[in-house]
Amino acid sequence: MKRKDKILVLRIAGLSDGVHEYTVTVAPKAIGLSESFRQPFDVNIVLEKTRRQFVLHVTSLASGWFPCDRCLDETEVRVEVDFWLVFMTTGDQHAISSDDEDNKEVVLLPPNTHEIDIAEDVRQFIELAVPLRKICGEDNEGHPLCKSKVWEKWVGEPETADTRWDALKKLKL
Repeated sequence: MKRKDKILVLRIAGLSDGVHEYTVTVAPKAIGLSESFRQPFDVNIVLEKTRRQFVLHVTSLASGWFPCDRCLDETEVRVEVDFWLVFMTTGDQHAISSDDEDNKEVVLLPPNTHEIDIAEDVRQFIELAVPLRKICGEDNEGHPLCKSKVWEKWVGEPETADTRWDALKKLKL
């Protein structure tokens, strides 16, 4: 995905060692989120820089609107993400090998890197954090909070038996 905006790009050139905090308000379209996400949301970033390492702790809370799995009414689903990213300059290659199974989340940066773009990481984490089960909600007893009365039709009185099957039920196999 090609973007013209540099909405979640952190400038690291000339950044002093220590902890740096950022809060960025992001429009969902700017990072390529699906149309289910309509409102801007904040992305909180805590960047800890050492000599050749950048550790980012990223948190965000976005809201998406999806059809309820029960009644098909549109419902708001809050999506919260909390993840870590580690970037190291290539001067530390001896500290990590690309074949090391435990270090797949570490990204190696060329030595003259001036900025880190985390927009794609934020987009992927938010899209993956959308729950599989999207419902209007449930009360303490497990009853749906759907506004539509579709649910009551499913739970209502049992259907009467279909007499067309009686002849088949008499067969003994």
